[in-house]
Amino acid sequence: MASSVTVPGLEMSSIASNMSATPDLKLIDKTSEILFLLRLYEQCEDQRKNLDHVMFNDSSLFCPTMFDGWSCWNATLAGETAKTACPNFIVGFDSRRFALRTCLENGSWFQHPVTKKFWSNYTTCIDIEDLKFRKAMNIIYISGYSVSLATLLISLVIFFIFKSLRCTRIAIHVHLFISFACNNFMWIIWYRNVVGDPKIVEENPQHCQILHLLLQYFMVANYFWMFCEGLHLHLALVVVFVKDTSLMWWFHFIGWVVPLAITSLYAYVRHLSEEDTKYCWMNDAHSRWILTVPVCLSILFNLAILMNVLRVLLTKLHSNSTNPAPIGIRKAARAA
Repeated sequence: MASSVTVPGLEMSSIASNMSATPDLKLIDKTSEILFLLRLYEQCEDQRKNLDHVMFNDSSLFCPTMFDGWSCWNATLAGETAKTACPNFIVGFDSRRFALRTCLENGSWFQHPVTKKFWSNYTTCIDIEDLKFRKAMNIIYISGYSVSLATLLISLVIFFIFKSLRCTRIAIHVHLFISFACNNFMWIIWYRNVVGDPKIVEENPQHCQILHLLLQYFMVANYFWMFCEGLHLHLALVVVFVKDTSLMWWFHFIGWVVPLAITSLYAYVRHLSEEDTKYCWMNDAHSRWILTVPVCLSILFNLAILMNVLRVLLTKLHSNSTNPAPIGIRKAARAA
């Protein structure tokens, strides 16, 4: 894990003071991150121009100050190894550790034998305990999604086997369970093949981008099928007679087609930004609002439906306490 950017550098004391006064980059947006690193680069460049020859005699052989995209490396005598505090804005790095960079005998920085670019050794920065913790969390995620997927599949088998369960209410349950099962299956693949393989994330192949979009699609579908559950409950209460075939057509449209349109719009908008299409689209992007807003609205609509259903049920039950419950109330109670 190293940087190969070959722009000149910055005094480490200045970097440390800037980092301590600046929030971690993972907490701020991309524009602020770029400005932060640009400021470090400019300070590093000033040191290279003004201080390198003050630090060493003209006869001394040394590697010049250099900024590698993450850290500034001070001018170092030939044959020595420079070290600097690990950046605190890289997830998985321990800022208490030190990165290394070798100055060769000829007064040039070490170049990686494969890439032929100047190379800083950041492998020493990896927080081993944090890495173990993240691996353990991945195992927990995969195990949880696997158990959930197994129970969902068992439930679907039961729904399909027993013909007595075939009605509009159960049909909505089936589609909701299918969306959950697909989402869980995609998450299992994601954690096993993408999160667990940094090489895939770095190469950013097309199949991992497609997997990301499928995850978002089934996630949105989950919420919209939950909205269909609430909508059906509401209709069962306020509309006594409704044609199931036309009702299911609309539920299919809301549960599967609308999320497809939302996810397609999200993919199109995010694809316009080169920065947001890196690393299997794992970075947060402003285009995520295209997914977040419809999901939040569906939750709010479901909450409004719930409050209205409770209001109508309580009103009907109080006004008909001595009479049998109307058909609509019985249907709503069964749907609930």
